[in-house]
Amino acid sequence: MHSPDQVQQAIQSSADGIAGRPVDLSVPPGSSRPEIEAAAAELGLGKTKTKRIEQRMVDMMNTQRDQEWLIKGIVPRGYITGPE
Repeated sequence: MHSPDQVQQAIQSSADGIAGRPVDLSVPPGSSRPEIEAAAAELGLGKTKTKRIEQRMVDMMNTQRDQEWLIKGIVPRGYITGPE
């Protein structure tokens, strides 16, 4: 299992790796796509890296909102297709 903090750390680590330095992924809750694009552009990265950072900003905003836990493992077929 991965806690919300672990998920957020993984997203942050990914973004820092893309940028080659620590970056701030924080955007206000419910930010629009143009607001996120503007925040990413302010980091001064190239076009490809900026697009990838935009997605990490969206991911971080969503996981902070949802406080999601990620669970590793195999889901039995019956839970996916339903009872027969």
